[in-house]
Amino acid sequence: MDIRRWFLGGTAAILALPFAAHAEQIPDTEFGYGNWAGAAYTYDETGEFSHCVVSAPFLSGDTLFLSVTRGATVIVGVSNPSFRFSERETFPVTVSVDRGAQFYARATATSSDTIFLEINDFERAMDAIQRGLVLKVQSERMTGTYSLKGTMRALASARKCAYQNYQYVSSAPQQPSEYAHEVDKTPLFQVATQMITAVEAVDFRYLSDDEIKEMGFQDGVFWFSENLDILGGTMNLNAPDGNLRETDPSDISFMNSLCSGDFASKTRAVDTAEVDQRELHGYCIEGDRRLEMIALKTRFGTRVLYNILLFGPNSTQETTEREEVTGNIALHAARFVNSE
Repeated sequence: MDIRRWFLGGTAAILALPFAAHAEQIPDTEFGYGNWAGAAYTYDETGEFSHCVVSAPFLSGDTLFLSVTRGATVIVGVSNPSFRFSERETFPVTVSVDRGAQFYARATATSSDTIFLEINDFERAMDAIQRGLVLKVQSERMTGTYSLKGTMRALASARKCAYQNYQYVSSAPQQPSEYAHEVDKTPLFQVATQMITAVEAVDFRYLSDDEIKEMGFQDGVFWFSENLDILGGTMNLNAPDGNLRETDPSDISFMNSLCSGDFASKTRAVDTAEVDQRELHGYCIEGDRRLEMIALKTRFGTRVLYNILLFGPNSTQETTEREEVTGNIALHAARFVNSE
């Protein structure tokens, strides 16, 4: 199940970010050392432990966050009221400690004034940050230099906090997220079935709602074929203002955020039955592994239908076969939209 592990690993960075609107503090978990203060948090929709975070304010107006997550990764966050990011904007960053350890990642803006980035090299990152004196975050969008005084004990406490709360699940009923809403998935299952037929998957299984949420999505229908090493999905999202082409950069940026290796992409308009459609391809090369993600988006009214296919390194379908599959899915999507 390489493709599922790759995709889940990529989206974990987004899912694990300590969104203020999507996290609840676990009672009586506060801790701190020096200027660092921290606590444990849960995913508000499931009540499960999410991360332990410590933060400290700086004279520059920045607040630095250091989180130890459920997935044994380190998340670095920076906020400042003067930042002007677009929500969900992503960009490459370099994190360095003193003159030694360097880590490369992609930052994601969770709001106009806050970014987070995840470092997967857990042990090396923990050791470097705990023993270091100065941490630098560098990118074209922002730079910051931060004293690491007190992080030895602060992060040790955060790590202990994660161990102690790993099994925590809130017993209190969770309140619906402001983003949650009931969606009739019957039409999405119809579209997904057409996708499954197009790739000729006979061993497919639909993913559960929990698995879909684990990938950072909701209100979609996703399926997986282990024999073909293909993950597919269909989502019905709100349409942005303007034409679909204007959303290509953010969609490609999201694809790029799933890739820790070299990434390339291409986009094009699809001329199908006078329907506004776009086709996006993302190519990720990680060592000797090659992965491809195809997203076909179709506008209908105030919504956009997304059909997504992720081909893992073990997928045996050739490029010509994938192009034929994509064309068939585009036709099915156009017919679906015209019939609605």
